[in-house]
Amino acid sequence: MTTTTRNVPHRGITALLTLVVPLLVLAAALVLVLSWRDELPAEVATHWSNDGVDQVGSAAGMLVTFSTIVVLFSLAMWALGTFAGQAAMTRRFVAGIAVWLAIFLGGILVVTFDAQRGLTDARDATGIGGGVVVTLAVAFAAGIAAASVVPRDPHRPAHSALPATTTTLPLDVDTRATWVRTTRQGHAWLIIAAIAVAAVGLGIATDWWIGLILGVGLTPLLMLLSATVVIDARGLMARTAFPWPRITVPLDEIEDVDVVRVDPMGEFGGWGIRTALDGSIGMVLRKGEAIEVRATGGRRIVVTVDDAATGAALLATLAGRER
Repeated sequence: MTTTTRNVPHRGITALLTLVVPLLVLAAALVLVLSWRDELPAEVATHWSNDGVDQVGSAAGMLVTFSTIVVLFSLAMWALGTFAGQAAMTRRFVAGIAVWLAIFLGGILVVTFDAQRGLTDARDATGIGGGVVVTLAVAFAAGIAAASVVPRDPHRPAHSALPATTTTLPLDVDTRATWVRTTRQGHAWLIIAAIAVAAVGLGIATDWWIGLILGVGLTPLLMLLSATVVIDARGLMARTAFPWPRITVPLDEIEDVDVVRVDPMGEFGGWGIRTALDGSIGMVLRKGEAIEVRATGGRRIVVTVDDAATGAALLATLAGRER
């Protein structure tokens, strides 16, 4: 299998979106909350249930905990995007999730402390469900916006022929071919149903907005239900039940194609459209055979699909015509 040196582009905007923006958001939240310190009770509410505040603690401890989470997570996303972000999908993922977490946790701090201003006893604080929902919506919108402004991969045509050992199909040069496969994940509904039940139960046992947050987390799991892979004159395109995000690889950027076996949890930490720690990206809905593409810039793309051998051979054949 051909390998190339990793080429991670757009490191500046990665640093801006994974470090600068999240830390500015955190700083703004901390400054605002600290400006209220004379209005807050000696011990602040740190947990709510259906009956109201059920746990109090130190304001400083809460601020330090939330700040540590944001700082460490932002550093982790910056490192992943900077050193393993050879694919745009990886850089979009780290930018979106870093901004999302900073706004969500910063917003939770603001909403939580604002509800306690002017109180002597934090247990008299009213519910914060409405503020949490607004914070969640703003965080999602900001995270999507951050991912959207990340530049796409630059066009990097391959300059060498595919290796002689790469399997191809005996197609005439002027023959047009398209290969389409749809893969379904049989156990995804069980996972979604289990989390839905847990969300409802948690909402009843604690507070409605806690169940709502868990329920919102179901949305990405819908991507596990099915996936479509298309190989044609444009190259490789793979997407799940949603039209976005999708994986695309132009033919003229392909350096080699192979068939491999993939362990989603072991290699990618889970199922769906994923990024691995080494910068590999994949659409992995199940364990088993997959098309592996090596593209310019050190990119590695893995797609689990039935009859991967035929798809890989056709992709290699079409890519070879581009040389």
